[in-house]
This record gives sequence, structure tokens and C-alpha cells, in this order.
Amino acid sequence: MPDYSQIDMDFYTKPHTGIARYIYASGVHIFTALGCPFSCSFCANQNTPVGYRPMSQVLDELELLKNKYQIDAFYI
Repeated sequence: MPDYSQIDMDFYTKPHTGIARYIYASGVHIFTALGCPFSCSFCANQNTPVGYRPMSQVLDELELLKNKYQIDAFYI
């Protein structure tokens, strides 16, 4: 789980239209996996295995952001 206490959450809690087009909401991006499934020839991270986060961990993070920071929208 990311340490959100190390981030300036004021930026994310202010409503804006950047998270979902034309919707005025506070929001953050959530990553459910680490790594990349693609094998681009120009990338230094070729053949890096993809690791998926446990669903319970993702749900805990969503719940924390909603309850503690009143985030309205999530881009997954």
C-alpha cells in the first residue's frame, strides 16, 4: 500500500476534470499490477514479469482513499 502521508493529498482532494473527462471530481489513479505485460523492443524493462496485487489490498486502498481523503473517483 502506498504511503499517502508522504504525498501532498491537497492536490488530489481538490475537484478537477482530469480524472474523468467532463466530470468535476476529486480523484486518483490506482495501480492493480506492477510491471508491464508488453515486450517493446526499445524498452529497458523487457521480459519483466507482471505482478498483480491481491484484490483485498486494492480494495483496502480504495476504502482508505474514500474514507480518509474523501476521494470521489478512481482511475483503475
